[in-house]
Amino acid sequence: MSMCTTIAAGGVCQSWKSEKLSYRPIQRTRAQQHTLFLPNKITNKNVCTFQNNYRRLLDMNLSSSRRNKRCSWAVKSAASAMEDSVSKVEAEDSWISKALAIQNSALSGSSVDLQSVATGLLSSARVPTAKQEAWRFTDLLSLIKTSLEAPAAQASDEVVNDYVFKEAEHSRVVMVDGVYSASLSDCSGLGKGVSVGPLSLMTEKENISMGPLGSQTMEAGSVFAQLNAACGGDVMVVRVEAGERSQAPVHVLYLSSSSQTPGGRAVSHPRLLIQVGEDAHVEVVEEFGPLKSGGAGQYFCNSVAEVEMGVGAGVTHSVLQRQEAGAVHVQATFVKQAERSAYSLNDVALGAELGRHDVTIKQEGPCTDTNMAHFQLAGRGQVLDAHTSLQLDYPNSTSNQLHKCIVSESSGRGVFDGNVKVNKLAQKTDAKQLSRNLLLAPRATVHLKPNLQIIADDVKCTHGCTVSDLEEEELFYFQARGIDAAAARSMLVFSFCQEVIQGVPYQDLRARIESQVKATLEESMK
Repeated sequence: MSMCTTIAAGGVCQSWKSEKLSYRPIQRTRAQQHTLFLPNKITNKNVCTFQNNYRRLLDMNLSSSRRNKRCSWAVKSAASAMEDSVSKVEAEDSWISKALAIQNSALSGSSVDLQSVATGLLSSARVPTAKQEAWRFTDLLSLIKTSLEAPAAQASDEVVNDYVFKEAEHSRVVMVDGVYSASLSDCSGLGKGVSVGPLSLMTEKENISMGPLGSQTMEAGSVFAQLNAACGGDVMVVRVEAGERSQAPVHVLYLSSSSQTPGGRAVSHPRLLIQVGEDAHVEVVEEFGPLKSGGAGQYFCNSVAEVEMGVGAGVTHSVLQRQEAGAVHVQATFVKQAERSAYSLNDVALGAELGRHDVTIKQEGPCTDTNMAHFQLAGRGQVLDAHTSLQLDYPNSTSNQLHKCIVSESSGRGVFDGNVKVNKLAQKTDAKQLSRNLLLAPRATVHLKPNLQIIADDVKCTHGCTVSDLEEEELFYFQARGIDAAAARSMLVFSFCQEVIQGVPYQDLRARIESQVKATLEESMK
């Protein structure tokens, strides 16, 4: 019995006349000598197999000129990728040496020793890459491809007035591009036993240091923390004598100026040292912002803060990052807590194209208490990263960490890596960790790695993580009461961040944060 089969580019048309199964060759190529067989009995499986084989055969019969063009394109693409890779590696290798050439100001005393040690460590260091777990989701390409330069701008009283809040009107320290500005600072309201100023002006009597300057940076700091030690200017110091308490919060204001050179970034390395004596207490607010609002944000702020706490000491630490949209902000905070000390951190990140905050805390005595609250609002094109590490080595200690992140744009990205380690001797520990995240746009991204390591066996530890959009039931609740969908969504999103913002204990500062949060959310909802 005979069979008629027609082969077409778009598929196979067939007519049946026999059930007998046989195969016949229909075509053979000269170059590959591959044989394509056509089955006499056609099933869906046979049709698919034949179509795939026929397409592969057609690909092998490309004309030599077309094949040569394809090979040429592949070679050029590979060469281009290789050039980009080599260019990136060269940029990474040379970036640190170029950054080391820019010094904020002259140093003296112990700062010189710190600079010498850090410079030696950086001689063999490289810029972190995505191959390193700690920097896996932090792309530094926008930083290393720009040309760093020394800042040259000066601040005026009018600029500083935009940042002043009532509670710290007479307890303000201003650093412009990493350099202390005495004319813009006012520390008249701090009270007895509290000293604030550059390290070079501190007397030996006021020195209550609990270790070598920069010891925490050298022990646990990244390349950027070491770069701060190598290139930074004079260290700003906040010291509270034993048994004393500051009458007002110490407001440390960091202002950064933009580069006026296309493709350039002005760089600054401010450094803060907080030393709190036995049974003393202080409230410190670190605020980062641009020297001139509405600029291009062509600057790189690389900040470090070290906190040394005596027995029974207390520190309330608020950090507000409000850099310009095009800025790069890298910050490191190191804390050492002695026995019975209490440390509380409220960390709010709203600005910068790339913002990262590394927090490293060590509890070095029993009955210590640590509280951390973080809020990130990642808008258009922003990457905001929070990396925290808390180590508990002594019994009867407590810790509580809350992280909240809102990503309001498809191009925004949030990152949280929180590591709490309860070691074997830290019995009777109560540790909590919670990360809650809100994604308000399609393709909005958040990378989360909450990590609670428990080696002790007599502990009470919990941790959790959630990622979601707003619940339809919540929106319906508002709409059923006459509130339109847009207003309901805005109210729900704004209330999400209030748990962290309300932890900032200063009304004027909270109002400033809320105003910027509302502006960012309204922009994303247009």
